[in-house]
Amino acid sequence: MSRWMETALLAILGIFVVVFMTMAWKSAGGPEAVPGGAAQLAVISPHWEGIRYEFEHAFEQHWNGTHPENPVDLTWLSPGGTSQIVRFIESEFTKNPDGIGVDVIFGGGVAPYEYFKEKGFFERIVLPQDTMAQIPPVIGGVRMYDIEHRWFGAAISGFGIVCNHRVLQIINRSAPRTWEDLANPIYMDWIASGDPRSSGSVHMLYEVILQAYEFEKGYQILCGMAGNIRAFDEGGNATPRAVGMGEAAAGGSIDFYAAEQVDAYGPQNIGFSMPRDLSVLSADPIAVLKGAPNHEHATAFVQFVMSEEGQKLWYVTKGKPGGPVMFGLNRYPVLKNLYDAGLPTAVSGNPYEFRTELRFDADKSSARWRILNDLLKATIFDVHSELRSAWRIVGPAGDTDLLKKFGECPVKEEDLAELARTKWRNPATRAAVMTEWTLFAKEKFRTIRKGVQ
Repeated sequence: MSRWMETALLAILGIFVVVFMTMAWKSAGGPEAVPGGAAQLAVISPHWEGIRYEFEHAFEQHWNGTHPENPVDLTWLSPGGTSQIVRFIESEFTKNPDGIGVDVIFGGGVAPYEYFKEKGFFERIVLPQDTMAQIPPVIGGVRMYDIEHRWFGAAISGFGIVCNHRVLQIINRSAPRTWEDLANPIYMDWIASGDPRSSGSVHMLYEVILQAYEFEKGYQILCGMAGNIRAFDEGGNATPRAVGMGEAAAGGSIDFYAAEQVDAYGPQNIGFSMPRDLSVLSADPIAVLKGAPNHEHATAFVQFVMSEEGQKLWYVTKGKPGGPVMFGLNRYPVLKNLYDAGLPTAVSGNPYEFRTELRFDADKSSARWRILNDLLKATIFDVHSELRSAWRIVGPAGDTDLLKKFGECPVKEEDLAELARTKWRNPATRAAVMTEWTLFAKEKFRTIRKGVQ
């Protein structure tokens, strides 16, 4: 079975699981049909097992301990990555515009939340004033919460490069320090990457590169990176795991996935750094979905996640008072006061002290979220074998004209924005343009191979 078919079948299976779980929940009678009389709170999320367990355990203890007459039972719907969740939610709201039987969406990056907010898929939530006072509205151009209070950043993440020092020593290479370094042919076959179509964190990392270098050069860097990558894996944690196990020397990663590998293998073996003035911090949001069948508990869950009690789960060392009980989450909370509270934590640094010259345009990122995934699919992922074949010629040659040809994009940034704004919801137009882009890429790589031969 081809890799494309495996990916497609996994995506279909993931959506089927969510549909089945949601239908089963609805047919069972919704919130009141849970054994013991507890209301069932349905949360859809791309978060990993540790986050799901710790927040479920802590919230149920918190709520049921203070509201024994109105208990809650939290159920997770986890079909896969952010893109699968976006497709499911959008499809369900098309069929059921007043609500889809799911209460909360938790995690997945800012861009999908901005997209859903514009479509009217979120309820407004009010947080206590003392909580809001601890959350700045913007860090480095990235919003920490929606000004209409439709979504809130629950944690802060940074994007950088994870590397394996031992592998780099074996292949006699220094550690890459910038995004452009990841496209250097000296790392051919030694760079790893997840697929931005299946992971919100990988998509954000690619968007950061495009904005850090501006679109034309950023796209060229993404092409060079793809030339150095043997295969794209599913999930945001694929790159740091590959680097940790020595299957790759380096790759882009969100900070907390990299931290897992540093903890597992030690800082003498695994390193992580954020390229200076070429990276940003980003929020990982939470929101209540329109028509949430269990609105009271959904609101309470969001308020808990954003409270000091909930925020400490990200930050405090596992097993310490106020921290997680089974899984160390090792992430940055959004509440500023926690960084000066003297809490025991395995997380170093303070994101509110992070400085960068890069001013990230969150509106641009959100507006082109879907079409950017399609551009990358048509011109990099679907033609990866042709791209790699051309890169083996272009990379070592170091010819400026060839490198420019190799990294040429079939669409200018302003035209991409116009397509996203006007025509991209038309399936026929989308399919036709993507076909044109793929043919452009194939011909570009064929011309490079033929010209050198």
